[in-house]
Parts: sequence; C-alpha cells; structure tokens
Amino acid sequence: MLTCTVNIINVTASGGISYLWSGGTSTSSSSNSFTSPGNYVVTVTGNNGCTATNQINISEDITSQTAIITNLTGSTSINCHNSQIQLQASGGTSYQWSGGNSPNTANNTITSGGTYIVTVESNNGCTDTESITIAESQPLSLSLNPVSANCGGSGGQVTSSLSGGVGTYTFIWSNGD
Repeated sequence: MLTCTVNIINVTASGGISYLWSGGTSTSSSSNSFTSPGNYVVTVTGNNGCTATNQINISEDITSQTAIITNLTGSTSINCHNSQIQLQASGGTSYQWSGGNSPNTANNTITSGGTYIVTVESNNGCTDTESITIAESQPLSLSLNPVSANCGGSGGQVTSSLSGGVGTYTFIWSNGD
C-alpha cells in the first residue's frame, strides 16, 4: 500500500521469459515499480509461447489527519495567576511538540511564553502541524519616589511608576491607619 512514507511499491513476476505490464516504471521486465494506485496487469510468456495474465491492485492511503490543539487551561498568557498552561493535541497516533514539559505526548505543560508547534502523525505516516502562541507577562515592577515635605512636615508627595504585567491597574493609597 502506498502511504505518506511508502511512495513506491516494487513487485516481481516469475515463470516466464518475457513480461508485459500494463503500467509502472518497467513495463517489459519481470520486476516493476508502482508509484500510483490502480489495478495493473502483467502478461507472462513462457518458453513454449503460452501466455498467462495476472493482476495486482496497488492501493493508497495518504489521508492526512488534522492537528488540533485544545487549550485545557483556557488562558493564553503565563502570568502570576497562571504559571502554566495545559495543552492537548489530537488528530494523530503520535505527537511531537516543539517545546514544553512533555514534548512526545498528546498532553503538554507550558511554563514559558512562545509559539508552540505540534506535529501529529497518523498510522499511515501522514503528518499535520498546528501552532499556538502563549504570551508571558512581564512581572510587575513598582517604584515609589517620595518628594520632600515642605516646612513643618506636611504636604509631602509620593510619585509612583508601574511597569510590566497586563491590563489596567488601580492604585489604592492609604496613610497607614
């Protein structure tokens, strides 16, 4: 059977002195090779001039599976709330991920941002790939800069600077009471 990994079938007829095939790469030899599916007939001529025919069916299975990635965590961002993302591949019988903690299984745990590619392979050797991009938020960094109070110790200020993370931030100030 022709598959994604077997792209040529070699056959040999015997019992004659001449051979005539209805197709293939060597139509007048006892050995022939086939790269396309179909029914092929060989006519064999013996020493006595008598002929016999036989038929061979070359079948093909090059049906490719479709790689699918399911995000079991639901988030596509590594951050302080999600330190890991659980991904699951389907659509094949073997799996190869481009990274993660379990690169040779259907289920993979991702702990850092990047683009992850899975290659799925079916029993017939056909493959398909799918990718998913996982973002990684930079950690929050907060800087506070006090501005000196005026005479008498009142009226001071503090300025803040926040970077990293994802989203909208809310500052809640308190005097410590």
